[in-house]
Amino acid sequence: MSQLLQDAKALVQQATKALDKASVAEQVAVFSPFCSTDFAWRGSRPFYEHSSVASALDSFWAPLKTAFISFDRREDIFFAGHNDCDGGETVWTCSMGQFVGLFDEPFLDIPPTRRLSHLRYAEFSQVKDGKIVEQALFIDLIGLMLDAGVNPLPPMTGRYFVYPGPKTHDGILMGEHD
Repeated sequence: MSQLLQDAKALVQQATKALDKASVAEQVAVFSPFCSTDFAWRGSRPFYEHSSVASALDSFWAPLKTAFISFDRREDIFFAGHNDCDGGETVWTCSMGQFVGLFDEPFLDIPPTRRLSHLRYAEFSQVKDGKIVEQALFIDLIGLMLDAGVNPLPPMTGRYFVYPGPKTHDGILMGEHD
C-alpha cells in the first residue's frame, strides 16, 4: 500500500510542476495527460465545480496566471494518505502553501497591487489507476482582497493574518510516513 501513496505523490508533484511552468495557452495540453477522462474539479466560490480539465483550467488557472506575473507555487505542506471518510478506499494528496507572483492584472475584479502578492491555497487531489481523477482547491480570496486594499469584511474585533508554514520547513513528506 505504501507504494500506492508514493506513486500518487510522484504523479501529483509532476503534474503540478508541469502545470505551474506551462503558459495559459499550453496548460490544457500539459496537464491533461496526468488526468483521467472523467476528471472532476471543485473550487471555492466563485469557481464551483467543473467536469473537465479544460473547464477547470479556463475557469481558475488561466485568470490566476494572467493576473499573477512570474507565478510560483510555494508549497509548505505535501503528503498523501488513504481517505478515512470512505474506509480508506481512495488515495488523496494534500498540498498547502502560497501562490506567489507579481499581482499586475485584476483577478476577479480585485484590483492589482502591482507588487509581490501571496494567495494561500489548499489543494487536494485524488489519484486512481495512475491518474488524477478529482481535485478540490480552496484559496484565501479574503487575504488577497485585504492585501489589495479591499476589505470585504464588516468591522470586527478579530485580526486577519497569514499563517506561515511549518517553522522547521519539514512539511513536504515525499518519503514513506504514517
